[in-house]
Amino acid sequence: MAEKKFSPVGAQKEERCFLPKLSKSEIILNKNTLLAILNHNQKIRSRYDTLSFTAIPQDKWEYAIRIRKRVGSACKRNRIKRIVREAYRNAKPIVGRPHAILFFVNSKPGQIEYNQLKALLIQKLSNNV
Repeated sequence: MAEKKFSPVGAQKEERCFLPKLSKSEIILNKNTLLAILNHNQKIRSRYDTLSFTAIPQDKWEYAIRIRKRVGSACKRNRIKRIVREAYRNAKPIVGRPHAILFFVNSKPGQIEYNQLKALLIQKLSNNV
């Protein structure tokens, strides 16, 4: 019979749990919409480590995350997506004006910090209001 494994008393998880609280209607799935964001004249561009994003003001909040396979294993890519989604979700109420945002990760990033990414999003999107 298999033995039960117990963690030491007082041991805590190092990672933060990111809850999925975004609606499916916010995800940009249409290729034409993605191209419209990229070709829009009044876009906001910024870069954090190897993650960059492009945003345009519009009527409702939308986002898309594009990440290359060379970034790493599926586990690493999913971790980056969770961090980006959480930063996006928490920046929305602070910014106020809705934007369509396209996130890119092209090469292996260093350690993506949630707090720094959230602060960068708030700063760049708030300046455009």
